[in-house]
Amino acid sequence: MEIIIILAVVFVGAFLIAYFLKQRKSLRGPSQSRLYKELQKQLHLPPDQAEEYIDDFVERMRQKYPGHTREWYLEKILFDLKRDRR
Repeated sequence: MEIIIILAVVFVGAFLIAYFLKQRKSLRGPSQSRLYKELQKQLHLPPDQAEEYIDDFVERMRQKYPGHTREWYLEKILFDLKRDRR
């Protein structure tokens, strides 16, 4: 009986660790992931370069427009890119 309890605790612990590692890997919410993908398409850069560019741009936007959410900055960058390409 004790072995079953120990195995259950180990299984639940492994599940929780895997879950939190997956969450940590994806710090962006669903809408942020969507915005990142859209920005990557708009930039026409390899994903690594696009992500680096986006992160740098978000930091510059934070300095210029403090106090907004990361999602707001991503939307602003996307809006500006689309506007400037018209």
